[in-house]
Amino acid sequence: MIPGILLAAGRSRRFGSQKLLAPFAGGVTLFEHSLQTHLKAEIAPLVVVISKEIFKRFFKAGSQESPQYRVKCDLPSPWITAKTPWGTVRLMINTTPQEGMSTSLKLGLRGLCDAEKEEGVLISLSDMPRITPEVIHSLIQTYREESADMVVPVFQDRIGHPVIFREPFYRKAVEEIQGDKGLRDLITSKLGKIIPVPWKDDAVILDVDTLSDLNKIFQKGEISNGH
Repeated sequence: MIPGILLAAGRSRRFGSQKLLAPFAGGVTLFEHSLQTHLKAEIAPLVVVISKEIFKRFFKAGSQESPQYRVKCDLPSPWITAKTPWGTVRLMINTTPQEGMSTSLKLGLRGLCDAEKEEGVLISLSDMPRITPEVIHSLIQTYREESADMVVPVFQDRIGHPVIFREPFYRKAVEEIQGDKGLRDLITSKLGKIIPVPWKDDAVILDVDTLSDLNKIFQKGEISNGH
């Protein structure tokens, strides 16, 4: 299996409230939908980078969702192990999300041991509800078959997510990323063997920034029972 990092610490400034807590299909929130998708994709271990707000809602003792979500500290490991209804994850809490996506990316990587990162790491965003386990499996298959340094899905010439990259090869470059950036600059730099994967629809680029974005997904009728 390939380990993964699910980024879920954004501030949702355009949404008006924490978008990952918005009700979604199947009686779960957008955050839970994304969590379920990635655990069903058999990403292991799965590191989830969350905000203090998400931690308080789902994982803090006495939270509304307890005891479905249970946590324990794994000292001296930097992460918190959390049991969810769909599997176990490693939590990393980003206390400075205002400093941009790069902080979540680097924090997530600290939630994996060097040996776990050796084969490759999948980076995914929690506000892309049309990503499915099948999308993830397809990208992993291409990554392995092509012996790539990175694979990235592309729809109508737009770079999408999830992205899989050979972390040791890009380690120094990732350390230099600052601000509200992910791996996009590395992708466009063409450093290493980067394989673009043409995708059949907009699932790999469609994210939720506003309430209108979320409503459009429901109106299309493309999501049911959390998938």
